[in-house]
Amino acid sequence: MAFLKLFLTQVKGGYIMTKKIISLIVVLFLSVNVFALNAIWLGTISDDWSLDDNWSSYWMPNEEDMVSINDGNCVIYLGTVGLANDAMVDAGAGSSQSAASLTIKSGASLTTNMYNFELGYTATEANSVLNVEQGALLDVAGAAPFGNFLNAYRQGRSVVNLAGTVKARNLGFNKDARIIINFTERTGKLVLKGDYSDPWYITWWARYWLDRDFASGVLDGEIVPEWGVTYGFVSEYDAGTDTTTFKSLKYVENAKAAIDPVPEDEAIDVTVTPVLSWSAPLKSSGDALAYKVYLSTNPSAMGSGVNVGSATSYDPSGNLLSETPYYWRVDVTDANFGNPITITGDVWTFDTTMAGAAVLVSPTDTDSPEVATNITLNWTSDPAATSHLVYMRERNGAWALVSTINAPAATTYAPTLLYGRAYDWRVDEVFPGPITVTGPTWKFHTITPVCNGGLRFAGDEDGDCDVDFEDFALIAENWMTCAFEPAAACGNF
Repeated sequence: MAFLKLFLTQVKGGYIMTKKIISLIVVLFLSVNVFALNAIWLGTISDDWSLDDNWSSYWMPNEEDMVSINDGNCVIYLGTVGLANDAMVDAGAGSSQSAASLTIKSGASLTTNMYNFELGYTATEANSVLNVEQGALLDVAGAAPFGNFLNAYRQGRSVVNLAGTVKARNLGFNKDARIIINFTERTGKLVLKGDYSDPWYITWWARYWLDRDFASGVLDGEIVPEWGVTYGFVSEYDAGTDTTTFKSLKYVENAKAAIDPVPEDEAIDVTVTPVLSWSAPLKSSGDALAYKVYLSTNPSAMGSGVNVGSATSYDPSGNLLSETPYYWRVDVTDANFGNPITITGDVWTFDTTMAGAAVLVSPTDTDSPEVATNITLNWTSDPAATSHLVYMRERNGAWALVSTINAPAATTYAPTLLYGRAYDWRVDEVFPGPITVTGPTWKFHTITPVCNGGLRFAGDEDGDCDVDFEDFALIAENWMTCAFEPAAACGNF
């Protein structure tokens, strides 16, 4: 047995034997399950993990092999399902100190079914590198208490470029380890067994974690403003699977779908006149892209959608409903050089703001100083309002609707006023739905002209110091009113 182990690990050193004979010997020894074979990367033929001749064992590693990559670049290509009992990328093990790397391509995977995935176990200065591309998977599925993704206190510097997914039972290092994990794309995520959602865990592990080459810290004496806003990490615990996922603040699940919605997903208090916008997918063929926008109050019935061509924004016609949840998505059609594909987008949601009441501009809400009788009432309105209902009354009397102004007409009204009177007024706003928002009550007092020693002239019903046809009209109106009940309305002149 010692001879076979030595033989298989030193093939590169000069032993000559056909693969057929080696395979026969291995089958004989495996039949009695004596030991697990070591698979050392040679890279004799190419960088392809799946080629037997690239390994010291002369076959692609399987779930019983202890894999070691000490020199050169090894690549697991699309469609390959890599297996190992334990895997180690250890730059320059021994004296060569040359860099070593493993790349898992999109659509490929590697599973270590028993032990760990190690980087830089004995290396010193040369980098030990792991690249997990978008759409690739590394599953460190080792049985407890094993299954660590990386370990602490290794001498060599370890670099993980993570755009795909890594699953592991645990991390075996802390913030003092010489390990750099760079989430190189917004699709990268690290999934651990157990609940590590407390932000403390990110602090413990993330001293040398980067988000798209960006690190937290201080630059020129200033705290990096982008960290925690555009860059940074979140941890989310899923009780159903008992796993915690670490990912970028701007994580993207599907790199081929539209991203970066505005308003942001789950936004609140969004105006009822929004312009929806988004960004192109992270990944595409490079050919022309076209978008179709769906917007609805029902996530199960999104409608037929609106084609907007290559534009990355959409202005819904009309106003949206106030205080209403909306759901929207953007489907992307990639021309793909004559073989078009359509990627269904994520469903995003936002809540529209409360319908806004009118806001006073002029006159000031006060009885003093008094105002002229020829004033114009001014207010501002929520742009979503479809009409404005202007109400007036003499102080504390009955409200009367004096004007209905349909948007987008100016938010002003010029009333007919009497001298020396106290008035109340308000503007009720009407929104789609319809929803009517009653405005606050504002007040003002018109000026009282001083004439005739402070006494009103006989017949000067409106108090303007001038007896004219306006006064006659008021006298006639009062006389007619006195022909009806209540009798107390009479005797005003």
